[in-house]
Amino acid sequence: MTGHRWARAAAEIAACVHAQDNDAFWKLHDAIFSHQDEITSETLSSTVDRILTGTPGIDLEDLHKCAADHLTASLVDRDVDFAMSHGIEATPTIFIDGYRHDGVILAEQMETLIREVISRENGAQVKH
Repeated sequence: MTGHRWARAAAEIAACVHAQDNDAFWKLHDAIFSHQDEITSETLSSTVDRILTGTPGIDLEDLHKCAADHLTASLVDRDVDFAMSHGIEATPTIFIDGYRHDGVILAEQMETLIREVISRENGAQVKH
């Protein structure tokens, strides 16, 4: 896995969080992406604790056990294998009906792509 030295650990922790609560997963996801330049291998665990302390549906003790025991490693391995087999190297990578976009895409761009896909499927021209 390329990227941050702490990316693998963060992915496993995120999968542990998802197993407890989907909303907490997205809270963690957004916070990690927003602050990725500030996170290090040494600060990852404390950063996760700071983000999730008091979050409904999250048991930090269970989360730490899950991460320490690598209980979600196989899920992360599966996702890494999928990414490698599809040549995915950027986060995010978005596929819309065979169209691939690496990196962030604006909502307006995504809406345009979706309209174009729908138009092709219906055999009509898209009006911008």
